[in-house]
Amino acid sequence: VDLEELTRRLACRVSQKMGYNFQEVPDGQTLVDWAVQQGRIREVVSREIRTQLESFFKQRQIETSLALGYVQLVAGYLGVSRLPREDQNTLYAWIRGERLKAEELRSLLLSRSIDRYNARDMLDSLSQLARELDYKGLLIVIDGMENLIARNSETGHWNYTKSALNDV
Repeated sequence: VDLEELTRRLACRVSQKMGYNFQEVPDGQTLVDWAVQQGRIREVVSREIRTQLESFFKQRQIETSLALGYVQLVAGYLGVSRLPREDQNTLYAWIRGERLKAEELRSLLLSRSIDRYNARDMLDSLSQLARELDYKGLLIVIDGMENLIARNSETGHWNYTKSALNDV
């Protein structure tokens, strides 16, 4: 899944709900800056964007941490807040399941890394988000799957226990 494309698609959805055509916003400019040039009040537009984002995630069963991550990404993309590139990269790394330091997570209001205990919920939420934003499906490829379902040639027993397979 192209996580940055998901951010862009969600930003377009939010702007459409607000009655804007995101395609009209000039390159290099945010929706908020463009709306201010059109005579709108920055704080009002920013509040509308936050309300639309909250409504979008409230209507769907998306895991709260993932929703918070995407709210920050889209708010930065649309110009509600200034999200430094380093923080964007950290959020995308977190969504990809990369291990991050606790300080990095705290600064972005995230409570924990994605791990084997919450990965299923996060993946389910990510697939719901992708489907909602017009992706047709999600393909998951697991390297070495043939090793996981193989039997030991000498004993005939499975190489991995049922709980190990469930973890995968």
